[in-house]
Amino acid sequence: QNRSAIGAKLGLLTENGMLYRDIRAASGYLSGDPSRAHFGFPTDTELGYLEVQWPDGAVSMVEKLEPDSFVRVERQ
Repeated sequence: QNRSAIGAKLGLLTENGMLYRDIRAASGYLSGDPSRAHFGFPTDTELGYLEVQWPDGAVSMVEKLEPDSFVRVERQ
């Protein structure tokens, strides 16, 4: 099972456009990445939705996002 969502692609819609991240296990020689993504944007930016494209092709949408928050998304 892929409990860390390795290979998932994320897109966050903001008033200034889309921000993209991906979840990966490693980024270079002897290094690793956390299985969480961080999006940085200017203060007072309006957020639209978060789209998660899971490695198996399924898609999850998260709406009503708040800045400075932690969102946990689980594959259904």
